[in-house]
Amino acid sequence: MELLTICVIYKWKKQFRYLLESKGKKPGIINEENNDSKRLVGENTNRATLNYTTRDFYNEKLEEIKEKKKFCKTYIEDLVKEATEINMKNEALQKLWPQMFIELVRDAVIEIRNKNSYMKLCLQQITDQK
Repeated sequence: MELLTICVIYKWKKQFRYLLESKGKKPGIINEENNDSKRLVGENTNRATLNYTTRDFYNEKLEEIKEKKKFCKTYIEDLVKEATEINMKNEALQKLWPQMFIELVRDAVIEIRNKNSYMKLCLQQITDQK
């Protein structure tokens, strides 16, 4: 739709210039007043090209903005929810970590207490992996 509008304005601009030139003096002679009016017409049509929007185009842009706003809102809500979950997990870990650490150390000490059985267990695990 936008391209069609630009083409129509361009064609209108071309026809308007042709009318101005045909009413003006001979092509070889440059008239400053004619030049100024051409420049003014060119500026006005360029502004019209930049500022002109159809109702359909405007409605499409409005709908696109609404969709982007909805997406951003949903995205931010998801980020907040995820951050909240991460924070809750971190707090739970901070509460459980001291006890987990004690249990890990205790299990490791018990496992290593008998050096021969521990070495046999390690060798068994290595051969099972292959």
